[in-house]
Amino acid sequence: FQASLDRLGTSDSAAYLLALRMMAVVPYFVVNVAMALTRMPLKIFAPVSFIGLLPATILYVNAGAALREIEGPADIYSPELIAAFTALAVLPLLARWLYRRFERAQA
Repeated sequence: FQASLDRLGTSDSAAYLLALRMMAVVPYFVVNVAMALTRMPLKIFAPVSFIGLLPATILYVNAGAALREIEGPADIYSPELIAAFTALAVLPLLARWLYRRFERAQA
């Protein structure tokens, strides 16, 4: 396990961290602990985490604002709410596609 984490702390560490942050498959606290066990410097961890968490945070805030507007059962199917939840569902897929495209460009 430690050898795997040490590999994450090397050249591809920022790409791995960005993918984990944007996909939100692994809970954030697990990513934080795992990255703390690597040799990744804070000057890489902090900005990459910020960039990776920003889109998800914006989408969660947008979804919460759309949920606040619900006044009755019919409002559940409002275009704003459907768009907010669709964006939340598409973000991990988009992040995965971008990450794979980035990997191919690096190879």
